[in-house]
Amino acid sequence: MHILIWLLLFFIFIPPESALAQQQGTLEYDYGDHLYKFYNGSQWFEVGTGVGVILCSQEAALDFVPALSIFRFCNGSVWVPVVGTLTLSGCGGSKGTIEYFNNSFHYCNGLLWINMKGPLSGGLLNIN
Repeated sequence: MHILIWLLLFFIFIPPESALAQQQGTLEYDYGDHLYKFYNGSQWFEVGTGVGVILCSQEAALDFVPALSIFRFCNGSVWVPVVGTLTLSGCGGSKGTIEYFNNSFHYCNGLLWINMKGPLSGGLLNIN
Protein backbone atom coordinates (compact mmCIF):
# COMPACT_ATOMS: atom_id res chain seq x y z
CA MET A 1 0.00 0.00 0.00
CA HIS A 2 2.84 2.42 0.84
CA ILE A 3 4.44 1.79 -2.53
CA LEU A 4 1.19 2.62 -4.30
CA ILE A 5 0.89 5.91 -2.37
CA TRP A 6 4.49 6.85 -3.21
CA LEU A 7 3.95 6.05 -6.88
CA LEU A 8 0.80 8.18 -6.97
CA LEU A 9 2.58 11.09 -5.27
CA PHE A 10 5.51 10.72 -7.65
CA PHE A 11 3.31 10.99 -10.74
CA ILE A 12 1.20 13.82 -9.35
CA PHE A 13 4.21 16.08 -8.77
CA ILE A 14 5.93 15.56 -12.13
CA PRO A 15 5.50 18.75 -14.16
CA PRO A 16 3.93 18.27 -17.60
CA GLU A 17 7.07 19.54 -19.33
CA SER A 18 9.38 17.14 -17.46
CA ALA A 19 10.38 15.40 -20.68
CA LEU A 20 11.98 18.62 -21.89
CA ALA A 21 15.35 19.78 -20.63
CA GLN A 22 15.22 22.44 -17.90
CA GLN A 23 18.13 24.62 -19.01
CA GLN A 24 17.87 28.32 -19.86
CA GLY A 25 18.17 28.87 -23.60
CA THR A 26 16.84 25.43 -24.51
CA LEU A 27 14.82 25.22 -27.74
CA GLU A 28 13.11 21.86 -28.24
CA TYR A 29 10.37 20.34 -30.31
CA ASP A 30 7.46 18.94 -28.28
CA TYR A 31 6.11 15.90 -30.14
CA GLY A 32 3.01 15.82 -27.93
CA ASP A 33 1.94 19.38 -28.80
CA HIS A 34 3.56 19.35 -32.27
CA LEU A 35 5.40 22.66 -31.85
CA TYR A 36 8.65 24.23 -30.69
CA LYS A 37 9.06 25.52 -27.15
CA PHE A 38 11.89 27.26 -25.37
CA TYR A 39 12.88 27.65 -21.75
CA ASN A 40 14.04 31.04 -20.41
CA GLY A 41 15.21 29.86 -16.99
CA SER A 42 11.83 29.92 -15.24
CA GLN A 43 9.10 29.29 -17.82
CA TRP A 44 8.48 27.39 -21.04
CA PHE A 45 7.17 29.44 -23.97
CA GLU A 46 5.68 28.35 -27.26
CA VAL A 47 7.31 29.68 -30.39
CA GLY A 48 4.88 32.01 -32.14
CA THR A 49 3.12 30.23 -34.99
CA GLY A 50 1.06 31.07 -38.03
CA VAL A 51 -1.20 28.88 -40.13
CA GLY A 52 0.49 26.19 -42.19
CA VAL A 53 -0.79 25.03 -45.57
CA ILE A 54 2.16 23.37 -47.38
CA LEU A 55 2.36 19.63 -46.73
CA CYS A 56 5.38 18.04 -45.06
CA SER A 57 6.18 14.75 -43.35
CA GLN A 58 9.47 15.15 -41.43
CA GLU A 59 8.12 16.24 -38.03
CA ALA A 60 10.33 18.71 -36.11
CA ALA A 61 12.27 19.77 -39.23
CA LEU A 62 13.17 23.45 -38.94
CA ASP A 63 13.74 25.36 -42.17
CA PHE A 64 14.59 28.93 -43.16
CA VAL A 65 12.89 30.24 -46.33
CA PRO A 66 15.20 32.94 -47.75
CA ALA A 67 12.65 34.30 -50.23
CA LEU A 68 10.21 35.05 -47.39
CA SER A 69 12.83 35.69 -44.67
CA ILE A 70 10.97 33.40 -42.25
CA PHE A 71 11.54 30.19 -40.35
CA ARG A 72 9.05 27.37 -40.51
CA PHE A 73 8.81 23.94 -38.93
CA CYS A 74 7.07 20.73 -39.88
CA ASN A 75 4.43 19.63 -37.36
CA GLY A 76 4.13 16.22 -39.00
CA SER A 77 1.60 17.26 -41.61
CA VAL A 78 2.17 20.91 -42.70
CA TRP A 79 4.93 23.52 -42.60
CA VAL A 80 4.03 26.02 -39.85
CA PRO A 81 5.52 29.52 -40.17
CA VAL A 82 7.21 30.97 -37.10
CA VAL A 83 5.46 34.27 -36.36
CA GLY A 84 7.35 36.55 -34.05
CA THR A 85 7.56 40.12 -32.88
CA LEU A 86 9.71 42.46 -34.93
CA THR A 87 12.43 44.12 -32.87
CA LEU A 88 14.25 47.33 -33.68
CA SER A 89 17.58 45.60 -33.19
CA GLY A 90 19.66 45.14 -36.34
CA CYS A 91 21.21 41.74 -36.96
CA GLY A 92 24.03 42.74 -39.30
CA GLY A 93 22.94 40.68 -42.27
CA SER A 94 23.28 37.27 -40.62
CA LYS A 95 20.06 36.22 -42.35
CA GLY A 96 18.68 32.85 -41.27
CA THR A 97 20.56 32.59 -37.95
CA ILE A 98 18.92 31.88 -34.59
CA GLU A 99 20.34 33.25 -31.34
CA TYR A 100 19.24 33.30 -27.71
CA PHE A 101 19.39 36.67 -25.93
CA ASN A 102 17.15 38.81 -23.68
CA ASN A 103 15.46 35.64 -22.37
CA SER A 104 14.10 34.67 -25.79
CA PHE A 105 15.10 33.11 -29.08
CA HIS A 106 15.40 35.43 -32.06
CA TYR A 107 16.05 34.88 -35.74
CA CYS A 108 17.57 37.28 -38.24
CA ASN A 109 15.42 38.15 -41.26
CA GLY A 110 18.41 39.79 -42.96
CA LEU A 111 17.85 43.21 -41.43
CA LEU A 112 16.28 42.94 -37.94
CA TRP A 113 15.96 40.34 -35.19
CA ILE A 114 12.53 38.70 -34.87
CA ASN A 115 11.58 37.59 -31.34
CA MET A 116 10.36 34.00 -31.77
CA LYS A 117 8.22 34.15 -28.64
CA GLY A 118 5.55 35.72 -30.76
CA PRO A 119 3.00 38.36 -29.85
CA LEU A 120 0.55 36.02 -28.04
CA SER A 121 2.89 33.54 -26.32
CA GLY A 122 2.62 33.32 -22.54
CA GLY A 123 4.50 31.23 -20.02
CA LEU A 124 3.37 27.63 -20.09
CA LEU A 125 4.87 26.42 -16.86
CA ASN A 126 6.36 28.27 -13.94
CA ILE A 127 8.78 25.95 -12.16
CA ASN A 128 9.85 28.37 -9.41
